[in-house]
Amino acid sequence: MLTGHKPMRFRREGRHLELELSRGVDIRHLSELDEVLWVALSSPAAGLEFDRRTLELLDADRDGRIRTREVRDAAKWLDSVLLDLSILEQGRAIVPLSQLRADTDSGRAVGLAARRILANLGKPEADQIALLDLGDRSRIESAVSANGDGVIDAGATEDPALILAIDAILRITGGERDLSGTQGIGQASVAQFFAEYARFRNWLEAERTLTESQRAVLLPFGDVTAAAFRSFEAVEAALDQFFGLCQLVAYDRAVEQAAILCPGLPHIL
Repeated sequence: MLTGHKPMRFRREGRHLELELSRGVDIRHLSELDEVLWVALSSPAAGLEFDRRTLELLDADRDGRIRTREVRDAAKWLDSVLLDLSILEQGRAIVPLSQLRADTDSGRAVGLAARRILANLGKPEADQIALLDLGDRSRIESAVSANGDGVIDAGATEDPALILAIDAILRITGGERDLSGTQGIGQASVAQFFAEYARFRNWLEAERTLTESQRAVLLPFGDVTAAAFRSFEAVEAALDQFFGLCQLVAYDRAVEQAAILCPGLPHIL
């Protein structure tokens, strides 16, 4: 049964009474509907002719089913955010900012988020926000360097030392993808960088205690070993291609003739 005297309307469908949800005020009083009057107490959160993202949000506990409690909670949230629920009757994907409540925590939070999004999109003077404004998160986040995702790039600071540090961490670790779509550094990449640094420092300290025979193994080219290694890295791919082709020729001599007739074959392989 319904508590109090609320302006709720029903229609009869066969042997059942169904609540009419044609007015915004019907949403407000949905939580008062006795469960015996619900057609079903739950439904799958997928496979319905309904917006997929909305279904995901309704399924608050992510158990794959939407229950009456979750529908009630969503209705209460809407009522706590919107001043006039009748704007839902218009079926528009636009919400005027003036319709966001300032007397509730939820309303203030949504209002603040909406204005920040519009400012990030270059529309700080806009008086309404549309569903399309929320579609491209990377575009929204790219306007700010500190977007709360825990990843920052060199543009987040003007300190030359910090810029160099961020650049070094990016070069060593590859960094992490920021919400804006750029590469930055986060907790994981910073931890990886210092772990690599510790290993390198230990290697340098160990090098100082090497015997001559050990040094000859570790540094076969003496002081120019590092330069020699960089030279090797520059031609490593070409060397791999060459020896790979040698293996193919050893397997099938026809490959040798093909390589002569088609100089680009090693690159294709």
